[in-house]
Amino acid sequence: MAIREEIQRRGRPLLLWKKLLFSLTATIASLVVAEAVLLFAGVQPIFYEQDSYVGFAAWSPLFEEQQQSDGTVRFTTSRNKLNLFNKQSFSQPKETGTTRIFCLGGSTTFGRPYDDTTSFAGWLREFSAAADPKGRYEVINAGGVSYASYRVARLMEELVDYEPDLFICYTGHNEFLEHRTYRNIHATPELIRNIGSLLSRTRVYSTARRLCDTIATSQTLHRENATTMSSDIEAILDRTVGPQSYERNEVFQTQVVVHFEESLHRIVDIAASAGADVIFVDPASNLKDCSPFKSQHRSDLSEDEFRRIHELVTQSLTAMTSGETQAALALLDRAIEIDDRFAHLHYERGRVLWATEQRDQAMAAFVRARDEDVCPLRALSSIQQTLINVASERGCRLIPFSAVLESHNEGGVPGAEQFLDHVHPTIEGNKLLGRLLVDELIDRQVLNPGVAWNQAARQEIADRVEGGLNLRDHALALRKLSQVLGWAGKFEEADRLALEALKNLPDDAETHYLAGLAFHRQHDNTRAKDHYQQATECDRLHWQAHYNLGNCFLADGDFQKAAETFEQSVRVNPQYAKAHQNLGASYLRMGNVRKAVECINQALITDPNLFEAHAALSEIYHQEGRHADARRHLQRARALRPDDPNIRRAMSRGM
Repeated sequence: MAIREEIQRRGRPLLLWKKLLFSLTATIASLVVAEAVLLFAGVQPIFYEQDSYVGFAAWSPLFEEQQQSDGTVRFTTSRNKLNLFNKQSFSQPKETGTTRIFCLGGSTTFGRPYDDTTSFAGWLREFSAAADPKGRYEVINAGGVSYASYRVARLMEELVDYEPDLFICYTGHNEFLEHRTYRNIHATPELIRNIGSLLSRTRVYSTARRLCDTIATSQTLHRENATTMSSDIEAILDRTVGPQSYERNEVFQTQVVVHFEESLHRIVDIAASAGADVIFVDPASNLKDCSPFKSQHRSDLSEDEFRRIHELVTQSLTAMTSGETQAALALLDRAIEIDDRFAHLHYERGRVLWATEQRDQAMAAFVRARDEDVCPLRALSSIQQTLINVASERGCRLIPFSAVLESHNEGGVPGAEQFLDHVHPTIEGNKLLGRLLVDELIDRQVLNPGVAWNQAARQEIADRVEGGLNLRDHALALRKLSQVLGWAGKFEEADRLALEALKNLPDDAETHYLAGLAFHRQHDNTRAKDHYQQATECDRLHWQAHYNLGNCFLADGDFQKAAETFEQSVRVNPQYAKAHQNLGASYLRMGNVRKAVECINQALITDPNLFEAHAALSEIYHQEGRHADARRHLQRARALRPDDPNIRRAMSRGM
């Protein structure tokens, strides 16, 4: 009887919860085994290499605890954050008598385009140690690339656990940037972000993720042609938002300013919770030598008004070139009467006013240009005013950095003398801010300067810091910044930085190429050709330099040299259609029609929508009497550029 009951019991199906429990246990056991195998194989979790959520997950701290050989504990910047933050380190608990200062903000605080060494935080660290050698001052650079004020506030929730005494906050430039830079992360629910961050700590997930990324990358590379920018710039462009993604949105702008105000209050409240003070810095920007990133006409403009504005601008540029500055100013004023929201009109007006030494009016025009910029990557007046209001309301000191820079510049308008680009100060500008902060700490009696703290001591520090700089590394940083600005269409600023970088990169192909572009845009074909030539000598595989050098020879009428140079370009990069097209144009100029047609057809194989190739073949076939082929290519060219005057004339001739 007992045996029968046991058989019947064993024959019963397992309960559902038991099945689930067994399945879950087996799955967990398998994952644990897999994790152990991958650990033995030396696989590292991707969490330690990259932060997929850029600090947006609660499980993703900026600093990680590290046990030292002497038993002490230090906190060091997490490896997965080193693409956005400087490497910093400090002891925990804090040593007795130490004043711990955290510098917060975006890429300006970080020290871009360089690093912490020449950031204002770096200068503050050097100056404070020299000013008060008896004191202990720990300046920690916690500036994160592209971080907006509310991200700074979130970061402070972690930093208040590290015994801070003071937070120095330089924020305001990234308020309209971060939402777009991290838009996919923002759209992810917080629970999912936190789960993703936790999974990235496991080796099983990391292996699967790397495998998927490898497959996706190989497929992408297979699809893309060789015109993709070089890898050293792609990393920046991944985090850079193009002006084309911005449109005028007054409601959104108001919401951003309100959010900025809330974030500033949070920053003060979080600091107060740890008994720490806050010093804000007014975010300064390049006004005189930085045109708006994107201008946008009023939506209610008529076609006639639109056409009239462009006529007036063209006439003003002609007048300015002729030295008729007052006439140029009057023409711009008339254009602004039609559309006072087009940022570039105000910028050009500021340049004319500056040229006529009407400094105050120029300043007002430059500020208006910045505030009308549809791609506001410089802190707007409303952002600056909000910062002033909150600092006053909360009793926080505001360092008037913008005003100080104005006083240090002839004419009172900050420009290229103080800034490398639109917002990042020069090394000298960062040093000036470091001095202002030291003076503030002395006024607060946080610092007690000794008798040796004088101009000579400050100069000695400057000589030591600047003398220890790797000039080549700094030139490479300028080159990278030039590439980014060129990508964003800021050619004037990009060209200036490329030529500055060239001083310390005389053997760098890419820098010579960028210098060639700079002179090309200045219509200086001789110097452009010289730098393209040097670029190809430094790197025979630099196909863009070969291509542009060929264009210079083509402009000079040296068609044989042009053909030889374009041949070099297509040999290195056979996927670049324009090089095939211009190679064909060179042969055509030399009278070799057969070879020209062969090259131009190759261009169309590479890019079937290349307007110049269709237009050229249409003309060649028309001359040869192949009218059906001529009409076919002419119609294709017209479809690509319906307003091209040459195509319209060809159509009117009945081609």
